[in-house]
Amino acid sequence: MAYVPEYQAWRNMKDRCRNPNHRSFARYGGRGIDYDPRWESFDAFIADMGFKPHRGLSLERRDNDRGYCKENCTWASPRAQSWNSTVAKLSPEKARTLRRMYATGRYAQYELMARFDVTWATIRKVLKYKAWKP
Repeated sequence: MAYVPEYQAWRNMKDRCRNPNHRSFARYGGRGIDYDPRWESFDAFIADMGFKPHRGLSLERRDNDRGYCKENCTWASPRAQSWNSTVAKLSPEKARTLRRMYATGRYAQYELMARFDVTWATIRKVLKYKAWKP
């Protein structure tokens, strides 16, 4: 089979879910994330997902607590994926709220950290527009 980027995405998905030696296994297979048994076949995977609409996209699960299947997957940009990350605590709306609250001067550092469940370093990045740019 000729190499196609979709094949690599499919292989990586399988390894993350089933290969305990894969560097990301703990965040996927190790916490119960698996893939549709139909997707054992690359042909079935392509039949469900299709080829990437354009370069730069990768396979994303819409709900990070569910496995890989046709209903839960899409091709997404890195930026869209960062918003759906299990480590992403803020949304664009929460970032705007955080900026407004900070601007009032009525909230202490620890209150903002507790309210948004993020570190002060993250808050500084949001305030300086280095993260969650409008």
